[in-house]
Amino acid sequence: MCGIAGLMGSIARPGAAGRMIEIMRSRGPDGEGAWSDPQVEIALGQCRLSIIDLATGDQPMSSPDSRFTIIYNGELYNYLELRPDLVRRGWTFRTTSDTEVLLAGLVIEGPDFLNKTNGMFAFALWDARDRRLLLARDRMGVKPLYYTEPRPGDLAFASELKALIDLPSVDRTFDPDALQAYLALRYVPAPMTMFRGVRKFPAGHWATFENGRLTFTRYWQVTFASQPSAGWSQPDALAELETVLADAVRLRLRSDVPYGAFLSGGIDSSIVVALMARFASEPVRTYSIGFADGPDEREEAQRVAGHIGTRHEALELGPADLRQLPDVAWHVDEPFPDPIVLAMVMLARRARRDVKVILTGEGADELFGGYVHHPHLLLLSRLAPFLPSAALSPAAAMARHVPQFIINGLFDYPAAGGAQLRDRLAALLGCAKDETQRYLAYVSLFTNGERRRLLAPQFATDAPHRLVADRLAALPGTWIDRLWTFEHRNWLADNILFKQDKTLMAESVEGREPYCDYRLVEFAARLPISARISGGRNKVLLRAAAKRILPDLPAATRRKQAFLVPLTGAYASVIKEMAGDVLSSARFRDLGIFDPVQTDALLAQFPSPSFLVGRQVMALLMFGLWHEAMTRVPRAASATALTV
Repeated sequence: MCGIAGLMGSIARPGAAGRMIEIMRSRGPDGEGAWSDPQVEIALGQCRLSIIDLATGDQPMSSPDSRFTIIYNGELYNYLELRPDLVRRGWTFRTTSDTEVLLAGLVIEGPDFLNKTNGMFAFALWDARDRRLLLARDRMGVKPLYYTEPRPGDLAFASELKALIDLPSVDRTFDPDALQAYLALRYVPAPMTMFRGVRKFPAGHWATFENGRLTFTRYWQVTFASQPSAGWSQPDALAELETVLADAVRLRLRSDVPYGAFLSGGIDSSIVVALMARFASEPVRTYSIGFADGPDEREEAQRVAGHIGTRHEALELGPADLRQLPDVAWHVDEPFPDPIVLAMVMLARRARRDVKVILTGEGADELFGGYVHHPHLLLLSRLAPFLPSAALSPAAAMARHVPQFIINGLFDYPAAGGAQLRDRLAALLGCAKDETQRYLAYVSLFTNGERRRLLAPQFATDAPHRLVADRLAALPGTWIDRLWTFEHRNWLADNILFKQDKTLMAESVEGREPYCDYRLVEFAARLPISARISGGRNKVLLRAAAKRILPDLPAATRRKQAFLVPLTGAYASVIKEMAGDVLSSARFRDLGIFDPVQTDALLAQFPSPSFLVGRQVMALLMFGLWHEAMTRVPRAASATALTV
């Protein structure tokens, strides 16, 4: 596990890769390496978090004939299975690392070797003879990779966004479409970043940079189906699920350093920990976190930990801890609207005293239908063809008079919704026949109207609608097939996995996600919708698996709880003070992005009974903290400033 950086062309100046690596130091505090060839203007750098082959796995690593040189961030979980074939084909290994297995496979087979890998990674491989750079990212997008082409013939890439904005000629102006997506979808979908000049490398792709041109090739993708495949049966599917998931956990326990797990007490993480215990020779270390006021999973996590027999520790995130958010914004590297990133950093910080690897339950919701909007949107998709268009407007008007307790139950938020959720329900009913509109009406943090009032005119684009509509339209299958595929390719990679990587690596901890094993994803994609949602109940097949793996525990029947930092009481007081300081600062207002009248009005409503008001204030606060963090990145003399 590492941070990687590289440059080609005129920007490959002495020391440039070293400065990029220094910015990402938390990703690899155990060592660093550099390689360059001034004759072809290339420089590669890496900082290492040692997990496998602690003694001989250093990078950059070159082939015996020095033709190929690799820098690599990630883990190849099946490297032991791949190694014997490479030996038979003539490779003499000098290390016991997964890095050399990846290097050998690429040298012998080229990019086709990626189809044999089971892991998480982002890497760069330089071919000195053909003067060709190969870049690749894992199937799911677990490990991040950013790139920029600041001038013709130049390329730079890195594990973190902020390592690139220091470079000369990089366009640091804000991308209006990315900003709109952030405020609506709560993440910035790839390939966009908040800066025009920097892009995310797409998951499941490899690319070559040759003769000044970057060319992409997709090597893996998955699409979800809602109809049963031939020979489908639930007992067979249940057996296959348990077999594949158990093996995914087993592979992710390969480590030369101690490992543990985050345990919430819910289905996803409880299954992972129970399977870890099958393979572990000593009690698994587990960690959970809760809050002084609001939803708290510590008691449930402790119950599961006691049943499995883990060495468990529970932390508490108090109101005063929220003042660490400015430092967290630096490490998260892109604006992220939820303070839960602080909870994850605190968990990683505590776990780091005992372990360097953490297994989590991330990815299960996207595979098995774990979100509250999944059954609701499924129901609407089935009803929409039969709804008379003339009835939608009256239904929307009636929704504005629905009692508050019904609204709160429908959206299942941990706090009251207020008038905003009535408006959301009205909008949802009013556009029930439009697939894109009803999705956005349900999931958007800021509605289109709210964004239009909040943002300066030059940022008033329809990017969220265009993005969702275009990406859904490009997918095969029914509406629900396309919804699942869309969220798996976008929400999972650019929100859930993004969040885990940035928060754990902030504390030099490696995160591993068994539910993101590509074999499990391909299995889940074949399941009928009834295996995910049936009778309004979610995670049908996974709950059945939980009953087998965790008998006599309520985890299998437990209702999903949102893991959210409370924005009430003393927590709200701290957030309001911080938001007031950031949103009213000259630096924030001089950006010219947000209407100060609207930001002041929003802040004046907080804290209020409305759950959404608090989340909207947090989104603006985290954007402001992120912007301040990016201004702390050292800039080369010729680099442009952060501008709009």
